[in-house]
Amino acid sequence: MFEDAESYVSGKESNLSFREIVLMHLRKITLLACCEFRGGYTFEKQYISGGISRSENFYQPDTRELYINAIEMLHDLLLPLFDKKMKEAIEKLDNEYKESKEGKESKVEKKNFRLEYKRKLFQQLSLLLNRLKYLEGKSFGEEV
Repeated sequence: MFEDAESYVSGKESNLSFREIVLMHLRKITLLACCEFRGGYTFEKQYISGGISRSENFYQPDTRELYINAIEMLHDLLLPLFDKKMKEAIEKLDNEYKESKEGKESKVEKKNFRLEYKRKLFQQLSLLLNRLKYLEGKSFGEEV
């Protein structure tokens, strides 16, 4: 049983199908991709508690890493469903990535290059889902 903390309803039993998990994950990636990508950073927030001034440090996550990690998880979820065409596409992408990552000097260049690679991976995963007719309602013997 998989329960999404964002949509959890207390006291209600919820069993999600594999298809629902993948669709929720696609939604999450879509939402991440619709936001501005920015690096992570720490900021300090000050507040007064009981007449005493206090400060607390918070971390704002790197949205590029959130997007990259979400795509990697979708890749891992769909791995057992890869067809020959997908395996070839992954191999080609991996080879292009290895050849092209040379010469990327700064952290920003490396991060942006990795981000573009993961976007291409996501496109291939989307094509795989299309070939599997994943979004047409029925998938892998499941009824909608």
